[in-house]
Amino acid sequence: GAVYIVGAAGGTITASDGAVSLVIAANSLADNTVITVEPVTGEPAGDGVFIVGGAAYDFGPDGLSFSPPAQLTITYDEAQLPSVEERSLILLHFVNGNWHGVAGSAVNVQANTVTGPITGFSEYAVGTCECVASVEVTPLNATLVVGASEQFTATPRDASGTAMSGLFVEWDVDNASVATISEGGLLTALAPGNVGVMATVEGISRGVPVAVLSVAQVEVSPASATILVGATQQLTAIPEDNVGSPLTDADGNPLDLPVTWTSSDDAVAAVDATGLVSAVAP
Repeated sequence: GAVYIVGAAGGTITASDGAVSLVIAANSLADNTVITVEPVTGEPAGDGVFIVGGAAYDFGPDGLSFSPPAQLTITYDEAQLPSVEERSLILLHFVNGNWHGVAGSAVNVQANTVTGPITGFSEYAVGTCECVASVEVTPLNATLVVGASEQFTATPRDASGTAMSGLFVEWDVDNASVATISEGGLLTALAPGNVGVMATVEGISRGVPVAVLSVAQVEVSPASATILVGATQQLTAIPEDNVGSPLTDADGNPLDLPVTWTSSDDAVAAVDATGLVSAVAP
């Protein structure tokens, strides 16, 4: 294996006689970091996974993460592709005991290389995989009020970005006192606060933030009205927090919450489901 030192300025590592190139962007690392590159042999591939011989490497320190991502290129030997379509090759990484495709990786059949963005160190290899590379969760940013529910969906995708179906999705939250989530992805808000919703498919996870708000008071506009018999007046209701600020979503837009309108005396004035008041009698 080989040892390299890369600092906050970033840099390019070339290892294994040029078979491996790792480009680390500036500010991906906070300090000088000792990085190792070690060829891997005999690693079991697993079901639906093919690893090109001589194109697997262990990068250390294990668990080191990058932001922005680093760009990894691994060269492969065409002679190690007895029955594999060369254009189907992708970059693989070993996560949670399984090989997974790297989203956004691409093969160059002229140069015999596969390149892809990586966000952390583990084992990487060139190969093929009928496996999950990323998980897309919707909605990305949700804002709920206490007592409300929101259905979340997860779409696993392979390294080419194609959606995969029929896979089990495990749902979880990082703060069960704020919200809980069912096995089917239905989130129920319990108390004001922030909570992360996590979807995991075959060891690949994606988390999204959720804000839970509480309606402390409601402002009705206009605050009072005088209406002639037979006339109408439109009222609006604005839910507010405990300091009188309108409740908004993550983008600052007013929350569209259901409002129930009632009249204390329908014989004098009636109100419909939209807040339109109709004057009936003095």
